[in-house]
Amino acid sequence: MFWRRILPALIGLVLTPATAIVAQEAATPPAPQANQKQVRRDASGRNVMRARKRLAKRGMRDGLRELNLSDEQKQQRRAIIQRHLSALKTQREQLFQLRTRKMEGSFNDQDRARARSIRQELRASMQGVRTELRNALTADQRAQLENFREQRKQRREEFMKQRLEFRRARPQE
Repeated sequence: MFWRRILPALIGLVLTPATAIVAQEAATPPAPQANQKQVRRDASGRNVMRARKRLAKRGMRDGLRELNLSDEQKQQRRAIIQRHLSALKTQREQLFQLRTRKMEGSFNDQDRARARSIRQELRASMQGVRTELRNALTADQRAQLENFREQRKQRREEFMKQRLEFRRARPQE
């Protein structure tokens, strides 16, 4: 439960500098593939996963804003994230290549095992990032962060409860 809540926000935090780098590069759009998965869209036609990621990033930024990080802490945060991003560049590239192979249909059991091990390495690295970021905070800031996380957890539980009630009240088709 904890990982599902924090991991998307930290991934967003880690990948934010990378998006600036990618945006500067002139990329050619990939050719559409016949067996590409359909993107889930909500009622208004927006990409559901993109919206979730955007909300997760916003939640993390709001939490960090409330902590009032000093300039030194902000520099430490950037350095930690940049160091981990550069260290994991090859793993992320390998995972992207495996994802491409899966979409092409040439994905085998060996590739699946390799993808699992890479994801496990990425999770371990994210845990290291979280630990280092947490260690850069003062005791008061850690307490504020825990308070913020608890509030988010309560809001999410309330939302899930409302969602469950809505689904139960909706007539079955």
